[in-house]
Amino acid sequence: MPIAELELARARYHLVQLYRGLHLAGLERIARHALSLARQLSTASRLDGLRRQLVRSGIFHLAAMDGGQLDTEMAARLGGPAARAAGLDADLRMDDASYQRLGFRPQCRTDGTVRARWEQRLAEIDQSLQLARQAEPDGLHTANTEAVETPRGPWSAKPLRMLVPFSTSCCPGWSGTKP
Repeated sequence: MPIAELELARARYHLVQLYRGLHLAGLERIARHALSLARQLSTASRLDGLRRQLVRSGIFHLAAMDGGQLDTEMAARLGGPAARAAGLDADLRMDDASYQRLGFRPQCRTDGTVRARWEQRLAEIDQSLQLARQAEPDGLHTANTEAVETPRGPWSAKPLRMLVPFSTSCCPGWSGTKP
C-alpha cells in the first residue's frame, strides 16, 4: 500500500477523532474546522490554524485538570495513540523497511494524561503529514503487508469491526465483512 495514502488516511482518522472530542467538549467551531481539514486533507495541509484555535480555546488547560491518567496496563490495552501518550512506543511501522528509510520513530508523550492524549493526536497528525510528504515523491509502499499499524494499534490485534472506519477511508469498497 502506498505510504503517502496510508498516512493521509491515518491523519484523516485522527482529525475525525479530534472532531468528536471537540464536539463533545462543546467547541463546535473548532470541531468543524478539524472535520473540514479531514475532508480536504493533502500532503500540503498544515495544522497551524487548528493548533492556534485549540490553544486559544483553553482545551489544553481543561485537559490538564486532575483525572484521566492511564496506567501502563490500561494504555497497553487501549493501544494506538493512548498507549503512545503514556510512553509506550509499540508501533509496527518501526519494523517496516520503507518507514525506516523515512526515519520513522513513534511520537510519544510520557504521562498518559488527557492533555497528553490530545497532544499525542496532534503530534501523530503532524507526523503522518510529514511521512506522506516524504513518501509521495518516490511512491514508497509499505514493505510489510502482513501486519499494518492502524491509528488504533496493530491490525492483527483488533477485531474487524474496529477497523472499518479506518480501512474504508484508505481502501474504498472494503466493508469489513468476508466475501
